Amino acid sequence: MIITGILYIIYLILLAITAPLRLLGNATLPPDLYSALLTAGSYLNSVNLFLPISTIFIILGIVLTIEAFHFTWKLINWVRKLLPTQS
Repeated sequence: MIITGILYIIYLILLAITAPLRLLGNATLPPDLYSALLTAGSYLNSVNLFLPISTIFIILGIVLTIEAFHFTWKLINWVRKLLPTQS
């Protein structure tokens, strides 16, 4: 009974917060954008026969992760050098 009451209060709070959003109309994509996405998808399907796109995305994600780690490491070392007691 208590948990039901708490969940009902949370539901009412969320309902009040999202009330302005529910007054807006439904969002739809323009037809030109939809056809452009379909065309891009067909191009990717034709390239996927020779170069597996999923593998390329995985490799790109690994490379970007390594580069982000390297950038963070350089930033930490740069901040550490700014401290007056460090050399």
